[in-house]
Amino acid sequence: MKFLRPVLLFAFVLTEITASAQAQTCAQGGSPTCGPLCEQYYNLIWDPYFTQSDCAAWQFYNGAERALSGTYCAGWSAPFGRFLGPSNGWQQIYQTTYGGSGGSAYSGAYSFSYRYEINDPLNNPNTHIEVYILQPNSTWYLVDVPPGGSQFCQGRSINLGLHSEWNGQPIQVYFWALLPGNSNIIINEVGLWQQQP
Repeated sequence: MKFLRPVLLFAFVLTEITASAQAQTCAQGGSPTCGPLCEQYYNLIWDPYFTQSDCAAWQFYNGAERALSGTYCAGWSAPFGRFLGPSNGWQQIYQTTYGGSGGSAYSGAYSFSYRYEINDPLNNPNTHIEVYILQPNSTWYLVDVPPGGSQFCQGRSINLGLHSEWNGQPIQVYFWALLPGNSNIIINEVGLWQQQP
């Protein structure tokens, strides 16, 4: 019995360590299940719905946050990424991911998708977001500048074309937001899609 207690204690500690490590891991978006064509793309974004609160892939700066309460799109519940105004300059939400390796696994065709909503009582067109990719060669690639002012539940999808130079390389995805008034901007359902053969 003296020997059994340390073994059981060790097993309990090992189980707790394993459970803790899994809770802090991040999952990528993976392949969608919407049909044969959609399954040809892989989502490289970590935590695309902001649901993995232990995942540190998303970084939030200057007033941006992972919102754990509230709704958007007339009732869809948090979590989501949120920018809160008024802002003192630009706010950021970003993450670093990696393009899949070239060759037989992935091609160099990419696209980007996300959903956003702007709640602005003044409907100021300067309340807006901009989406960029910081490429492996340290140059900025403009992905999207959607309409500003009050916007209800807008889905965006952008074809980025061929970028084989991204394959196997670090790619940083940035959402920048400017909120001059008492407003907020919500983002969710983020996808950086890489085509599979």
